[in-house]
Amino acid sequence: MVVYSFCGERLSEHSYLTLRLYMTAFGEWHERVTAKKLGLEDPRELSCALRTACLLHDVGKALKEFQERVRQDKKAGFPFHEIVSSYFTFKTLVFYIEHKSIAAAAALAVLQHHQAMRSIEETLIDGLKRLPLDEGMEESVIEEIKMAASMSEGMTPIIKNFEEVFEYEPKHIKEELSKFIGKLKSWLKTPAPGDEDMLWNYLKHIQPMFNAPLQLSDNLAAFLVRGGSFRMLHAETIKLLKFRELKSC
Repeated sequence: MVVYSFCGERLSEHSYLTLRLYMTAFGEWHERVTAKKLGLEDPRELSCALRTACLLHDVGKALKEFQERVRQDKKAGFPFHEIVSSYFTFKTLVFYIEHKSIAAAAALAVLQHHQAMRSIEETLIDGLKRLPLDEGMEESVIEEIKMAASMSEGMTPIIKNFEEVFEYEPKHIKEELSKFIGKLKSWLKTPAPGDEDMLWNYLKHIQPMFNAPLQLSDNLAAFLVRGGSFRMLHAETIKLLKFRELKSC
């Protein structure tokens, strides 16, 4: 069954386009700069985290009730889907990369990619109450993400990991999501997830370097397919795309 990210738009299409725009506008250059700021000699884990955030940022829309709504109503939304997406981003990354702090930063970027004036804590509290978790997830989301990843070089190991950790049963999702939200809240108040105090402190200071690329790429991907008002945000992303294109010539 097709999983939609918007009425008439497949999740695989939007996920691929978001990742593609990220790779073109930011990609390796941004990953090297961010790794340097964190004092990491090898940017590969960071690259993996940033790209996975782009690929999985909307998987929370695969909740069955969300999909039923969007099939019936063109204007149906997916409120708080970013919490579920954040959970799967962290779960996919945490067993694949060594630094849990980097996985947590990627998960926070996903959590905040639609956040406006709400605090993170407010988002988590409201979201847990309002998310339609009773029917669980569409299993076919795995195929949608595989499809998006197949068009993106180097993402195959991440997809295998996502497939292994994916939960679709309502009971499991509710339990795991509750635990994850508790972890996030504690990490935001305490030094680090695990024993990575120094890296976590650096990451908290440069979290916008995780958030901004995802927000910009996601916004432009949505605008290009769905239309709507052309915003300054879109113009700035297009400038970045042109700049990166000129630099690569």
